[in-house]
Amino acid sequence: MAIRWKLNLTFFAFLAVFLGASYVAVSAVNTAAENGRLYSRLRSFGQLTSDIRTDMYFTLAGLDEAMPAEPASQRVAWPEYTLDDIEVQVRLAEDDTEREAWITVRAAISRLAAAMVVSPASQSEVNAALREAERALRKLRSMYELMEHESIVATAEAGLRAQVAVGVACALIVVLFVAYLVLVRDWLVTPINVLRASTDAIGAGDLEHRVPLSGSDELAGLARRIDAMASSLSQQQSELVEAKELSAIGELCANVAHGLRNPLASIRASAQLAQRQCDSDIAFAGMLGDVIGQADRMDDRITQLFEFSRQTELLRDCVTFRDLASAAAAEARSVLEARGVELEVEDDVGPRIWCLDGEKVTVALTELVVNAAHHSPEGSTVVIRGQSDKPSNGSPRALRVQVADRGAGIAVATLERIFKLFFTTRAEGTGIGLAMVRRVAKRHGGDVDVTSVAGEGTTATLTLPGGCPFGSDASAAAQCTGHNAALKLRHGLNDRGNTTS
Repeated sequence: MAIRWKLNLTFFAFLAVFLGASYVAVSAVNTAAENGRLYSRLRSFGQLTSDIRTDMYFTLAGLDEAMPAEPASQRVAWPEYTLDDIEVQVRLAEDDTEREAWITVRAAISRLAAAMVVSPASQSEVNAALREAERALRKLRSMYELMEHESIVATAEAGLRAQVAVGVACALIVVLFVAYLVLVRDWLVTPINVLRASTDAIGAGDLEHRVPLSGSDELAGLARRIDAMASSLSQQQSELVEAKELSAIGELCANVAHGLRNPLASIRASAQLAQRQCDSDIAFAGMLGDVIGQADRMDDRITQLFEFSRQTELLRDCVTFRDLASAAAAEARSVLEARGVELEVEDDVGPRIWCLDGEKVTVALTELVVNAAHHSPEGSTVVIRGQSDKPSNGSPRALRVQVADRGAGIAVATLERIFKLFFTTRAEGTGIGLAMVRRVAKRHGGDVDVTSVAGEGTTATLTLPGGCPFGSDASAAAQCTGHNAALKLRHGLNDRGNTTS
């Protein structure tokens, strides 16, 4: 998750806690206010019941003190506002019980008022009405007192909820703030320190160093970009070192060519002359032929050094695996015979055509076969096997050639260095062969890989992308050959890939 989203989620957590606590606190305050208003109303209702009782008894006291000679209708004046207040309470009653109690009070007071305007003989009617009104008023008084108590309890509970909400919110905010500091350290501070240490290491020249950060956030993406930059710098540095080494090889080759080619030409010319003069001695003529062949092979080696030390254009041609294997076997025949090693070719490709620089690939395969022969015991077999990759991503097929021996294998420490230029484990080796094989593979867009098992042997796998764009039949081969001939003519190149004069 991106760091900005992590920070946003943390902020939203703070906001949610604050809003939740505010909501609970405001709700509790509103509840307390409502309960306060209810308590005040209930107090006024309770006071009204007391006032009505007071009015009743004052009215009855006035009835007792009235003069007997006065007319009954003149003896007492019942307070009209009392009946009006009772009527209001009947309309404002919130439930049936309260309403029925006030209706009972109203009826009792009405009976009481009617009994007060008749003769004193109606005292029993007055007392009955008084008792009925008294019971209803007491019931209302008890009801209002109970409701007052409940409103006080509700107000206290609301206040407690508000206090708890505020306390919990404060505690959560403190916890979230501490967690926020810890997360910021994990999300930002620690990765930044790792990035700084890694950039210092890369800046100090350790281009193999990789930033130990993983994930999908911005800093992890930056770490991957730094790793890619370090890998690119390492590759460029390797290419620069290789370019310097190739420059040194070029100078070496010039000196070697100047010092060896003239003597080799004299040896070859002398051997040819002697061969012409001893036609009768077939064995001696054959030995002279070997001398001529070895001189040509040494000249080819010098040419290979020249080609390795400079970039020459690939001259792709239509070839089959069988053509490449046969050419490599012919080149390595002398070494195979000297080592007493057989070469076995396994063709799993068939007549499929590949567009490759046949000469350079032949040289690379020859190096792999010769190297395998040198590491094989006498009487063993070196296998050169051709296979075709079947990629699942729709990319063109590639030729995969495996050269396997049954030697003692290669140590792990040595296996990691075998493709380095000038590295060799043989006293007579030059350390150029496998480096040249990898160079040929890379220039074709492929690669070379070596696996080895101690006591079982070594297998070198050369992968060469080179599917023919014209197909794989005989007509395609003709088109491919014409295409490569036109390419050579257009670039002014001879068959060795060198510029013609």
